[in-house]
Amino acid sequence: MKTAIAAVCLVAGVLAGAADSHAGYVIDFETLAHNDELVADHGATYLDNGYLFTNTATVENSGFTPSFATLGSQVYGYSGSTALLNNNYVGQTVLARTNGGTFNLSSITLATLYPMDTPDNTPVSVQFNGHLANGNTVTQSFTVNGDFTAQTFTFGSDFSNLVSADWLQSDYAYQFDNVDVTATPVPAAAWLLGSGLLGLVGLRRREKQQ
Repeated sequence: MKTAIAAVCLVAGVLAGAADSHAGYVIDFETLAHNDELVADHGATYLDNGYLFTNTATVENSGFTPSFATLGSQVYGYSGSTALLNNNYVGQTVLARTNGGTFNLSSITLATLYPMDTPDNTPVSVQFNGHLANGNTVTQSFTVNGDFTAQTFTFGSDFSNLVSADWLQSDYAYQFDNVDVTATPVPAAAWLLGSGLLGLVGLRRREKQQ
């Protein structure tokens, strides 16, 4: 009986995980909103619903302690929505799932903050690198207007089944928001395992009833 219960629990866990994996999720950073004139520091990592953003900058390269930050709604350059920014001159942002699972990256909103080595209102290009589960890497670049307005960009279908994605800030500063991600569905093998276990549980019950 205990074996049957354990099997049912395992199957339930597998199926629940599979169901959750089909749901998309938009990381909007609104929990970090602050209505003031401050630039709030949030440390070198930010975690939301199992997705982890990591600032890989080093003090040697950037001159500052690695950190993410958000602008208060009264700060010049605020895009109209709370967005995260890599608060380092040279700072790479890495996005991955905390459980090591794969995910799809559908879209992201970007807004310039201020130019570092470029004139005001100069469009800037941001390159995204997607690292696939098969070891390959895909890239896509977006050009962001230099007028501080938020723009939403859509990734191609090749930004699927990622183990991580990263993007670099170097000659300019920009904010990112509304990161649309979807956990990759559980492989068919897991569903077959769940179906097999359910079948064994049912067979065991029928044998006991006879």
